[in-house]
Amino acid sequence: MYKAQFYFNTSQANSTFFEESPYSFYTYIQLFSICKVFILSALLLPLALFSNAEAQGSLTTSSTNSPIQNLTIQKIFPHKSRGFTQGLVFLNNQLWESNGLYGQSSLCVQSLASNYFSCQKIPDQYFAEGLAYLDSVFFQLTWREGKALRYSLPKPNSTLPLKTLPALNYAGEGWGLTVLNKKLYLSNGTDTLYAYTSSFKLIKKVAIKLGGQALNRLNELETIGPYILANRWFDTNIYLIHPITGSVLRTYNAQPLVANESPTDNNSVLNGLAYDSSTGNLYITGKNWKNIYQTKISLP
Repeated sequence: MYKAQFYFNTSQANSTFFEESPYSFYTYIQLFSICKVFILSALLLPLALFSNAEAQGSLTTSSTNSPIQNLTIQKIFPHKSRGFTQGLVFLNNQLWESNGLYGQSSLCVQSLASNYFSCQKIPDQYFAEGLAYLDSVFFQLTWREGKALRYSLPKPNSTLPLKTLPALNYAGEGWGLTVLNKKLYLSNGTDTLYAYTSSFKLIKKVAIKLGGQALNRLNELETIGPYILANRWFDTNIYLIHPITGSVLRTYNAQPLVANESPTDNNSVLNGLAYDSSTGNLYITGKNWKNIYQTKISLP
């Protein structure tokens, strides 16, 4: 069979071979046709499988081609603190904010329905970072001090100053912070998110990837439904992350907001995400920005 296939592939069939063979010439023709079908099938099968995978792709399982949504501005609020925003939390129609820099760090709150605005200064030895709210307590990260500052918030509409609670320790730097399923998720500027208990006991690490490539410089975090939303340092995109697989499911282009803000300082980057689950509104700001922007995003 292999010899007959060789002759036909080279168009040099040997009549002596067929005269001596126990099979007829037409039998070899049929065998050759069958071989061609198998060869073509083997070549076309990977293409068919690839096309089928593309057709059945799901946003919740594939991060190879992260869909991109351009954000639009729905409403603009004054950013009353004009601070170096490191964390933002929506609670009871108020925006709670953690502002950084040594000697200038603070915890601030402003109402979206009134003129109420107040700040509580943080000790000068701390560079405040991400902010999250869990079980009537605010957790405020510090950059290089390895301390999670805590504040009691007995009622959602409590006013500043808040009662401070003993700080908790964690290893490494602290950047962004959010709460998902009663766990605190922390970023530290790398491509990894760290899940902690409320006592800051490490539960797990999640490596974040966009299209199979590590996505580093993760900064401010926010929870939206079952997902985590992340700012990235010096990036005008915002990323929706699957907290189990670490895959980026969607990318949101916030350049329209940055263009409207027109920051003049290179360090005044996009940073600050707060989500109102009752309305679906997402509030976005940046370091030293003059405005806070209301927008909406689509989820998988």
